[in-house]
Amino acid sequence: MLPFAAASMAISGIAPGSPGGVPIQFNGAFTTYSPSSVIDSPELTATVSGGGSGSVSVQSFFMNGSVVIYADVNGAGFVRIYEEDAITIADTETLILRITGVGPGDSLDFDLIDDATGIRIEAVTLAYA
Repeated sequence: MLPFAAASMAISGIAPGSPGGVPIQFNGAFTTYSPSSVIDSPELTATVSGGGSGSVSVQSFFMNGSVVIYADVNGAGFVRIYEEDAITIADTETLILRITGVGPGDSLDFDLIDDATGIRIEAVTLAYA
């Protein structure tokens, strides 16, 4: 029974129907600290594996202050997003995350989740520092 239990553990993070269990990947980290009232993450490029959904969502918000979050996909302009919102992104497109209304001590922490697999891509922090 032990080999079966180990095999079950190895695949427990893959959602049913996921395309091979490969989450979207980005070429860096979104976490950013800045002493500014507007904080932008780096512009990162997505790698969406063949058959991937190209959808990520922002979940589990933890906020200090009353900041507002926006996303810009491939330079199309910033759009306000809310907790649990999905962002659709294609292979080689870019994503920037932004918070506004930021002052000393303000921050937003959240999980960036691949919607096809349920896998956390990054625990993101955007914060005044």
